[in-house]
Amino acid sequence: MNLRIKPWSKNTYPLQGILIKGTELKHWLCQLQILEIDINEVPVFAIPDTSPNSIWGCFVAMNMKQFISNDFKQHNIQFCQCINETLFIPEYSTLYPKINPSEIAIHFAKNRHIFHPEFGLFELENPIDWQDVLEIPLLQNYMITEPHITAFRPQSIHKIEIKALPPEELLKNMEESMFPKKETFNDKPLNWKEKIKYQLLKTVFKTSETRDGAKQTEKTNWVTTMALMLSQFIPTDGKLFEKFENEFEDLEKRNRSEMEKLMKLFKSNPEEALKYAIPIDNEGTNRGGDKGTFSMSQRWKSFNLFGNSGVNSSGNVLLQDDSMAKLQQQYYQAATNFVNEKNFEKAAFVYMKLLKNNQMAANTLEEGKLYPEAAALYLKYMNNKERAASCYEKGRMISDAIEL
Repeated sequence: MNLRIKPWSKNTYPLQGILIKGTELKHWLCQLQILEIDINEVPVFAIPDTSPNSIWGCFVAMNMKQFISNDFKQHNIQFCQCINETLFIPEYSTLYPKINPSEIAIHFAKNRHIFHPEFGLFELENPIDWQDVLEIPLLQNYMITEPHITAFRPQSIHKIEIKALPPEELLKNMEESMFPKKETFNDKPLNWKEKIKYQLLKTVFKTSETRDGAKQTEKTNWVTTMALMLSQFIPTDGKLFEKFENEFEDLEKRNRSEMEKLMKLFKSNPEEALKYAIPIDNEGTNRGGDKGTFSMSQRWKSFNLFGNSGVNSSGNVLLQDDSMAKLQQQYYQAATNFVNEKNFEKAAFVYMKLLKNNQMAANTLEEGKLYPEAAALYLKYMNNKERAASCYEKGRMISDAIEL
């Protein structure tokens, strides 16, 4: 009987195998990997070509379940039909002449066969043993580091609220970072030699004020007359008197009272003057001192509203009423200027540390929209929970406001 394969319009038998054409084993493995076929689960047979010692390709036998689970339609694969679980032929073909299943069982009883017009009839006897043809690489141990669990990101936000720090922590932070430190005042008082020199120069020069309030140094009348007389006999370029005049101005500046230095510094540099300022309260002026005298020493390390910011806190000094009034006027003017400059923190420092007015300090912070700081002041120094709660509410710290 001459058994042949003829084309047919449909598949008569179920598809249970695929053909991969190619002579290299590497090509077969690549195609099987693309098709996601596990070589440990299905047998793969090498198919010889018609010429001696040549390879046509390979055949992969699969059961119906494996065939259905894989999607091969998108790949250019040759499918095979399976007749009676024994003989494989190409898809869309049929045997001629037709033979019944009993004849197939007789002629192909020992092993399964594949029949193809390109390479003929081949017995599928021994599948490929991959352990013989593949060199499996040695596995290496790797330390796997798992990432930390990321922060939860909600799909929708139902509430946004600002949470205030505890008053004690907030006041401590303000004390440490509100104002920078400044240099100390370095004018030294006159020693006894300089005092004698200053008294002698006072007979030669005098100080007067101009219309705009500035001070100027002039020669006294008798020195001016004496200089004119001497110039007729001894030529001079005036540098001698200029040198004495500069020394006189320097000595006079250092000989001014400490209160005058403070007032002058307030006019030229109010922010620097506040570091030497004297706290004022209703009962008098409290500061560090020596035998009730006022000395121009630095009193504040920084413009901290809270805590002990003073350099010294012992001793008591009594100032005259006009001096105290001038100081109060300077302090209120400085605080007003700071508010106008939108520097509410320094203005609050003046009210609280120098004028002993905690109410004005808290009001100033509230005006500057420094609501947590103002609330801390109301709570710590005035025990005013209502005003503190109002500040928390303005600052969108609703939970803190409700708690109060």
